[in-house]
Amino acid sequence: MDEAERRAQDKEMEEREQKSHLASEQIWADFAVLVFLLAGLLNVITGITLFAMKSDFQDKPLLYHNLDLVGGAMIVLGLLSLLSSFLIWRRSPGGRILGIFMALLAACVWFFYIDQRPVWSIIMIAMYVLIMFTLVQAREIFKSRG
Repeated sequence: MDEAERRAQDKEMEEREQKSHLASEQIWADFAVLVFLLAGLLNVITGITLFAMKSDFQDKPLLYHNLDLVGGAMIVLGLLSLLSSFLIWRRSPGGRILGIFMALLAACVWFFYIDQRPVWSIIMIAMYVLIMFTLVQAREIFKSRG
């Protein structure tokens, strides 16, 4: 095997590794889209629940006692999460940044619910940590589109 053939094989192997890496990042980004979509829908449902079932939250008040305000904030958080999901699905670099910021914000918001709904809060915080991990890890596919 001469030098030219070896270089050609090395180049071919490098291209395969790069394609494999990009495919892996696309899978992570798709995972982030699905988890963000689910988390956004659950936030909207939580906001609606705060409006509809105020009596369930009266015995242990949340950080802020105005449940209408908290319910509205959860709906807005959910809708922004759904927007982030759409932008990430479109592979928008701005969507990645918005997604990281929204996941960080939502995880902090759910932290305040730990006294009221401990298991549910931990589940939601874990979902948002997974979203942050996937969006930070999958930066190359957002660069190639931007």
